[in-house]
Amino acid sequence: MSNQTVDVSLQWYAQGIARVDRAAKRILSSHAERWRRHGHDSPILELLTEFVLRDGKRIRATFFALGYEAVSQAGADAQSEAMAEAGAALEILHAYVLIHDDWMDGDDMRRGGPTVHKQLIEAGGDRQGAALAVLTGNLGSAIAQDAFNRLAFSADKLRDGLRLFSEMQIELAMGQEMDLSGKRNSEQIHRYKTAGYTCIYPLAIGAMLGGGDADQIDALRKSGLGLGLAFQLRDDILDTWGMPTETKKTPGSDFRRGRWNGVLQELWSRLDASGREQLEVLRRAAVTDPAAAARILELADRHHVCHALEQEIDRLTSSAVAELHAANLHASAVERIVQIAGWLSRRHR
Repeated sequence: MSNQTVDVSLQWYAQGIARVDRAAKRILSSHAERWRRHGHDSPILELLTEFVLRDGKRIRATFFALGYEAVSQAGADAQSEAMAEAGAALEILHAYVLIHDDWMDGDDMRRGGPTVHKQLIEAGGDRQGAALAVLTGNLGSAIAQDAFNRLAFSADKLRDGLRLFSEMQIELAMGQEMDLSGKRNSEQIHRYKTAGYTCIYPLAIGAMLGGGDADQIDALRKSGLGLGLAFQLRDDILDTWGMPTETKKTPGSDFRRGRWNGVLQELWSRLDASGREQLEVLRRAAVTDPAAAARILELADRHHVCHALEQEIDRLTSSAVAELHAANLHASAVERIVQIAGWLSRRHR
């Protein structure tokens, strides 16, 4: 996300993004330089670097820093190089997830540009391009693990942080498997695939490295669940009704994949048995038939699905904010989490 898109009250957020991007560039450049010394200029590392540094929200890095600030007795440490590098590790990991996710889904656009697999397939053909896209994602994952392992925190804190870092990735893989298998419980998928690695774990890892106690970390995790579910519901609305010029993603990708998202889940809950059977037929057909996807949209509009999801986003966000205010956390960090929560719940991209 560019600074120009952030209002004055969120300038601290834009400044944090800039610090994280500088750290990510340093980390990735150090690996490129290492391999140049071995006589290898890596095209996939160059592509990974370009993708990581594309315009993005950097939400995971932001929640990590805020989790740290919420419990740390030395809040200024949240501006340190170590915190920026921790955020960069999370964002490089996120890039790996997006690269693989886009390849699995066959999406063509991400962050305002062509997806990594699309670029590589155009350059080298289907088989080699797909293989290199998987390898690019794997490289991002490895670099993220390496960067996290090198963070300048005490051995005990880093060990505990790494445990959560690993748990986050295991849950993400399980959530992705549920999604790919067509599991209808979208809330369970959203809990593991999105809420965990977007909000819950970044907040918890930050708090763990900041020296938070069990009650503080638990409160941040509970709040992160609500914020993460609201974040994904907003994504589902944008995937269905958003403008690609704003979202910078391929529109309607969930319908084309035949996946259950929040829109389909809410619509299903509002239909009788006959309507649910019809929806299932349309969901399967929408993978190849745009008319079926259009029919789903008609049903969603008729049953006021978007309005219901907006209400649920408000409920989840309010509950998460209440959890934060009830906890023993630094007020300045809570205020910033609330600011970000409000922006995320109303965003158009």
